[in-house]
Amino acid sequence: MATAPRKAVEELGGIGLGGVAAQAARSSQETGIQDRTLERVRAKCTGSRCLISRDQGTLTVVASDFDQRSLRVLLVFLVIGVTTGWIWREYVSFSLEDLDWLLGACWVGMVGLAIYRVELRRDGMLAAVALAGGALIEAWGTRSGLWTYFSREQPPLFILPAWPAAALATERVVWGVDRGTPPRLPVSWASLYTAVLLAFAAALASWTHPGWHHPLTWVAWLCVLLTAVSGDTADRRADLMRFAAGTLVGFPLEYWGTSRGCWTYWSGEVPPPIAVLSHGFATLAFARGVHLLQLLQGSKTERMIQACAHLWIKNTRPAQPATNPHKHSINKGVEEGIFPERPS
Repeated sequence: MATAPRKAVEELGGIGLGGVAAQAARSSQETGIQDRTLERVRAKCTGSRCLISRDQGTLTVVASDFDQRSLRVLLVFLVIGVTTGWIWREYVSFSLEDLDWLLGACWVGMVGLAIYRVELRRDGMLAAVALAGGALIEAWGTRSGLWTYFSREQPPLFILPAWPAAALATERVVWGVDRGTPPRLPVSWASLYTAVLLAFAAALASWTHPGWHHPLTWVAWLCVLLTAVSGDTADRRADLMRFAAGTLVGFPLEYWGTSRGCWTYWSGEVPPPIAVLSHGFATLAFARGVHLLQLLQGSKTERMIQACAHLWIKNTRPAQPATNPHKHSINKGVEEGIFPERPS
């Protein structure tokens, strides 16, 4: 029983007092670093639910990404939902017999994802781009005859709020798809991106042939072309992750809409595979739109900074030495012949 303490004493004796002091200093320093790290984590988690525990010298932090910003976005969804339901109340039924569990699951899932890891500036731009892009897509499809709604509107306004909600939810799904996908594949991401986009464009061209006569079809194809050739060529993996996430989110939405008769495609499929894949491509197009807005906002900010710098330099520039106004007026009078020139 005494061997362990004796061994510890012998080790301490072999190290010497200086070694013991050094070990104590290192231990104190490590403890201080852990304490400062814990304080930083506590400060970072202020305003959200955090579970901080120490387990055998390791720091485990489980923080919730639902905070006050999530509550604000949730309130926005509730206001939009109540307003939409009130305006189109003839389409709303509160009877339990008419309760659609698939529709409820879709909306609960989308809203739950949309209020996760909220960044107001980024999400605001994405919602605006998705609303504008969704309006263009719906106008193109309904007016070219590719699909029709039960209300016969071209397009119905009640469907437009679903586009920002789906876009925000899809952006969160992208994170999960990205974490579950290996960073490298036997083929390059650029080659895979090219193959996927070419196959999608060929399928889309074949499926949309009944609407080729409408001018909006060519506008839509211009957007497809710009989306396909733009973006960061060195990071096609991110583009494919968005395409896959949009497809995953789009399938239950398309299945619900076509199986319930909310909208019907010209082909009669429930749903058409190309319609599901188009949600993936729309996610990619919305990301391009957000990037464009960021560039425009960045250039505007840069111009404002340059203007402020110009004003600052102008106001802080040293004043020029004062000149004699009488001397200037005399010289001007001599030049104009009012005063005689002094003899040299």
